[in-house]
Amino acid sequence: MFDKLILSYDIGTTYLKTGLLDTKFNILGVELEKYPVYFPKKGYAEQDPLDWWKAVVKTTNQLIEDENVFSGFIKLYKYNKKIHRNLNLKIVRGRLKRAMIKG
Repeated sequence: MFDKLILSYDIGTTYLKTGLLDTKFNILGVELEKYPVYFPKKGYAEQDPLDWWKAVVKTTNQLIEDENVFSGFIKLYKYNKKIHRNLNLKIVRGRLKRAMIKG
Protein backbone atom coordinates (compact mmCIF):
# COMPACT_ATOMS: atom_id res chain seq x y z
CA MET A 1 0.00 0.00 0.00
CA PHE A 2 1.20 3.50 -0.82
CA ASP A 3 0.88 6.61 1.33
CA LYS A 4 2.40 9.03 -1.21
CA LEU A 5 1.51 9.10 -4.90
CA ILE A 6 2.14 11.31 -7.93
CA LEU A 7 -0.32 12.24 -10.68
CA SER A 8 1.27 13.35 -13.95
CA TYR A 9 -0.63 15.00 -16.82
CA ASP A 10 0.63 15.30 -20.40
CA ILE A 11 -1.66 17.64 -22.32
CA GLY A 12 -1.15 16.72 -25.96
CA THR A 13 -2.66 18.06 -29.15
CA THR A 14 -5.37 15.39 -29.43
CA TYR A 15 -5.52 13.70 -26.03
CA LEU A 16 -4.54 13.89 -22.37
CA LYS A 17 -2.36 11.17 -20.85
CA THR A 18 -2.65 10.86 -17.07
CA GLY A 19 -0.29 8.67 -15.09
CA LEU A 20 -0.38 7.54 -11.48
CA LEU A 21 3.06 6.80 -10.02
CA ASP A 22 4.58 5.92 -6.68
CA THR A 23 7.46 7.95 -5.23
CA LYS A 24 9.98 5.61 -6.90
CA PHE A 25 8.37 6.50 -10.27
CA ASN A 26 6.86 3.06 -10.81
CA ILE A 27 3.81 3.44 -13.06
CA LEU A 28 0.69 2.21 -11.27
CA GLY A 29 -1.79 3.18 -13.97
CA VAL A 30 -2.34 5.26 -17.09
CA GLU A 31 -5.52 6.75 -18.58
CA LEU A 32 -6.01 8.50 -21.93
CA GLU A 33 -8.81 10.86 -22.91
CA LYS A 34 -9.31 12.37 -26.38
CA TYR A 35 -10.59 15.89 -26.94
CA PRO A 36 -11.35 17.82 -30.11
CA VAL A 37 -9.25 20.23 -32.12
CA TYR A 38 -11.28 23.00 -33.75
CA PHE A 39 -10.40 24.49 -37.13
CA PRO A 40 -12.22 27.85 -37.35
CA LYS A 41 -10.55 28.78 -40.66
CA LYS A 42 -7.81 27.55 -42.95
CA GLY A 43 -4.44 27.47 -41.21
CA TYR A 44 -5.88 27.89 -37.70
CA ALA A 45 -6.30 25.31 -34.96
CA GLU A 46 -7.82 25.87 -31.52
CA GLN A 47 -8.61 23.88 -28.41
CA ASP A 48 -11.04 24.58 -25.62
CA PRO A 49 -9.37 24.71 -22.17
CA LEU A 50 -12.63 23.34 -20.74
CA ASP A 51 -12.05 20.17 -22.78
CA TRP A 52 -8.60 19.88 -21.17
CA TRP A 53 -10.12 20.34 -17.69
CA LYS A 54 -12.86 17.76 -18.30
CA ALA A 55 -10.20 15.27 -19.42
CA VAL A 56 -8.12 15.97 -16.28
CA VAL A 57 -11.13 15.35 -14.02
CA LYS A 58 -12.26 12.22 -15.87
CA THR A 59 -8.84 10.53 -16.05
CA THR A 60 -7.98 11.43 -12.45
CA ASN A 61 -11.23 9.97 -11.12
CA GLN A 62 -10.81 6.87 -13.30
CA LEU A 63 -7.28 6.21 -12.02
CA ILE A 64 -8.29 6.69 -8.38
CA GLU A 65 -11.17 4.26 -8.87
CA ASP A 66 -9.27 1.69 -10.99
CA GLU A 67 -6.23 1.62 -8.72
CA ASN A 68 -8.35 1.79 -5.53
CA VAL A 69 -6.28 4.57 -3.94
CA PHE A 70 -7.25 7.23 -1.42
CA SER A 71 -7.01 10.64 -3.12
CA GLY A 72 -5.44 12.07 0.06
CA PHE A 73 -2.31 10.01 -0.73
CA ILE A 74 -1.66 12.10 -3.86
CA LYS A 75 1.06 14.53 -2.85
CA LEU A 76 2.28 15.88 -6.21
CA TYR A 77 0.57 16.94 -9.42
CA LYS A 78 2.72 17.53 -12.52
CA TYR A 79 1.42 19.13 -15.72
CA ASN A 80 3.12 19.24 -19.11
CA LYS A 81 1.84 21.01 -22.25
CA LYS A 82 4.29 20.75 -25.12
CA ILE A 83 3.68 23.96 -26.99
CA HIS A 84 6.47 26.14 -28.27
CA ARG A 85 4.90 29.53 -27.64
CA ASN A 86 2.77 31.32 -25.10
CA LEU A 87 -0.73 30.01 -24.74
CA ASN A 88 -3.05 33.00 -24.69
CA LEU A 89 -6.31 32.44 -22.85
CA LYS A 90 -9.12 34.96 -23.09
CA ILE A 91 -12.39 35.39 -21.18
CA VAL A 92 -15.32 36.89 -23.10
CA ARG A 93 -18.69 37.44 -21.40
CA GLY A 94 -17.67 35.23 -18.49
CA ARG A 95 -16.59 32.30 -20.66
CA LEU A 96 -13.06 31.08 -21.30
CA LYS A 97 -12.53 31.19 -25.08
CA ARG A 98 -10.71 28.58 -27.13
CA ALA A 99 -6.91 28.71 -27.12
CA MET A 100 -5.16 29.08 -30.47
CA ILE A 101 -2.63 26.28 -30.89
CA LYS A 102 -1.75 27.05 -34.54
CA GLY A 103 -2.26 30.03 -36.75
